[in-house]
Amino acid sequence: MRSRLVVKEVVSVALAVLFVVLLSIPIGPLPPLGGLLNPNGGVWTTAEGAKLPALEELRVSGLDGDVTILRDTWGVPHIFATSNHDLFLALGYVHAQDRMWQMDIQYRFAAGRLSEVLGGSYIEQDTFLRTIGLERIARGYLETLGPADSTRQALDAYAAGVNAWIARAGTRNLPLEYKLLNYAPEPWTPLHTLTEGGLLAFGLSADFTDIGLGLLQNGLGPTAVDELFPVASPVPVPPVMPNGTRGGGPVIDSAAARDILAKVRGLSPFLEPLQVGIGSNNWVVAAARSSTGRPLLAGDPHLSFQLPAIWHEVHLRGGDYDVYGVTFPGIPGVFIGFNRDIAWSETNTGADVTDFYRETVNPANPEEYRFRGAWLPFEKITETIRVKGGREVAVTVKTSIHGPLVTQRGETVAMRWTGNESGSDIAAALAWMKARNWTEFRAALQMFKNPAQNFAFAAWGASPPSSTIAIRTNGLFPIRNNTLGRVPLDGAGDYEWKGWVPFDEYPEAVDPPEGYLASANQIPAGSRYPHYLGWQWDPGYRARRINALLNGTISANGTVTPQDMRTFQGDTLDVAAQEFLPFIAAANAACASVLCQQAMLALSQWDLRMETNRPGATIWYTFIHRFREDVFGDDWAAANVSGLMLPYPDVLERLVKHAPDSPWFDDVRTTAIERRDHLLRRAMNETVADLAGRFGNGPVTWTWGRAHTRVFAHLSGLDALQRGPYPAEGDDITLDPGAGLEARAGPSWRMVVTLGSPEESTTVYPGGQSGNPLSPHYADQLALWLRREYKVVQFPATAALAAGTLESTLVLRRS
Repeated sequence: MRSRLVVKEVVSVALAVLFVVLLSIPIGPLPPLGGLLNPNGGVWTTAEGAKLPALEELRVSGLDGDVTILRDTWGVPHIFATSNHDLFLALGYVHAQDRMWQMDIQYRFAAGRLSEVLGGSYIEQDTFLRTIGLERIARGYLETLGPADSTRQALDAYAAGVNAWIARAGTRNLPLEYKLLNYAPEPWTPLHTLTEGGLLAFGLSADFTDIGLGLLQNGLGPTAVDELFPVASPVPVPPVMPNGTRGGGPVIDSAAARDILAKVRGLSPFLEPLQVGIGSNNWVVAAARSSTGRPLLAGDPHLSFQLPAIWHEVHLRGGDYDVYGVTFPGIPGVFIGFNRDIAWSETNTGADVTDFYRETVNPANPEEYRFRGAWLPFEKITETIRVKGGREVAVTVKTSIHGPLVTQRGETVAMRWTGNESGSDIAAALAWMKARNWTEFRAALQMFKNPAQNFAFAAWGASPPSSTIAIRTNGLFPIRNNTLGRVPLDGAGDYEWKGWVPFDEYPEAVDPPEGYLASANQIPAGSRYPHYLGWQWDPGYRARRINALLNGTISANGTVTPQDMRTFQGDTLDVAAQEFLPFIAAANAACASVLCQQAMLALSQWDLRMETNRPGATIWYTFIHRFREDVFGDDWAAANVSGLMLPYPDVLERLVKHAPDSPWFDDVRTTAIERRDHLLRRAMNETVADLAGRFGNGPVTWTWGRAHTRVFAHLSGLDALQRGPYPAEGDDITLDPGAGLEARAGPSWRMVVTLGSPEESTTVYPGGQSGNPLSPHYADQLALWLRREYKVVQFPATAALAAGTLESTLVLRRS
């Protein structure tokens, strides 16, 4: 019976994928149909690799000794080796075994090489990525690593493991995507890893908001931009660490700005996993405030949902390492996790580490630009883009002293980004994975430059055992001359970066008297902090909620339990609704229609939680988005900047609470003068009409799960390989987030670590270990994740798993 089911699944998936590709998704030239159906190498062989053998031994050249890889019932590999080299070689092997196509396509995107395998429709994206130069940056860094460098050795070993799998797989056993797209992977090298790592840094830190802000300043004026997009939140937000100025700058040519923004939008299919829903939560509780008597750490990075998942879960034991956590397929290193002594997690800082410079081109020689009174030549780099089914395309990349030219339409604009000057963070990860205390972990952070992150840390160790908790904003932060660089700058030399914020002056807190620390992408430091780090901080609603939960639980119970930590990660109370609802209720107390009265009753009975069975959640979410558009949409349209970002909700909160007669409430399209309450009523009437049209005339039936879903799309865009939609809790600003009515981002990994007994730690992520859609581990953690439940990790000190939890064993033997 099982064999028949497998055949049925293969046929179903194969035909579904073929149908979608042929009729719906134009992702490039496809192989002949006969090749896809070939029993010796077509889609049929996808099922053969769906389940690994219970026991397998392989000979692999280059090993120092034998390596044992135990897979538990979730498909998580536990790698036991005798040396660092063998550990990273085996990691490369299992990454390729589980996620080869994901590694390959993410590298190709970063390197500007999609056209080679997907065809001519990707030439524009490739050209822009060649201009940014992630592979050039990676190559330059790689050249600085000598053969004895520990980072280079890890990179070489990892690449050898990937290539060992490629050689063993052959054409027959390649992932499904290779067969659909009719190509095979090339040998993996350290350059592939470093280029893919550059994509992660670019997606999390390279920011083009300056361009949009320049257009907004063109249309609205600098005073309006300063009011609506402030450096610090206009409402109280607890900073990551207790303890900025503002500035503007020249505007940008509209044609140049829109050209840059169009190029960035073209990258969205691959950058969205890193940028959509960007954010995260982490917090730590000291031993004295923990029910276990030892520190607790929670972390849940918020990234895009995708299949295969962004993360790959692993346990590495051997050489200098005994560490558990999540890796990025294609890169050696545990980026969020724990070892026997410490635990760490990260949230994105959102620091301002990108500036754009308007270069003055010599009218007598377009190959020169002015800098500090002299005409300097643009550097030229020739790139060749190979195109599947077409001719090669030659691309000339120009750079100035500030960086690559990202447009020459309207005016010439160069991009300066800290990623051009910071190499790779793999060395930092290799160091922190084996750190035993805060001193060693902090030393590892000296090598971590980009993207800037807020690191939450906890340690339990030494003799006698002691507790340490810490949090630190860490990255490469430029010190600017004469400006904050929030809009494009004149490139003539007056607004240069003149240095870097010193490492010992980064925001940091260790063992605070409160007994806990938390970050949720909010402003890192208070008003006394002397350096400008940025301005696009999260509005702070999640930070307020985390601090309230921790403080309230400690006040009520004295300590926080591991289950409390997990419950907090699934919390859906909307703090913004708590702030706005009194004003909404007051303005709509005399609703004219029965439907409006019923909607207001539902809001008044709502517990502020964005759960799937709450009609109040649907009314609130629809209202606040209508209200924000009603407040600002008319002004944006009048300034010809519709479609650009609107102010954050904390700015709107300040206007509602403290400026009811603000001119922003006036609709410039009417002759009347509107005030706050006019728009609160208008938005509620629009909300009721909208929801009645979609769900009928009974507000009690307008439950959030009917309006709000989660979708887990495949990286290829093939609907046949996605999961969902599922009715979903949360919204843009809850601790358990789900932005948009069809949420495609949220907690990409949930982890609660119990220091002192790390084997009791719990984790889960929305996906599975395998990229094979027929594997039982393609998305097996998703159901657990959707229920906001967790699995207890396996973290053995010897090469043996608990009874009943071993699924497969792979032994790599030295050949």
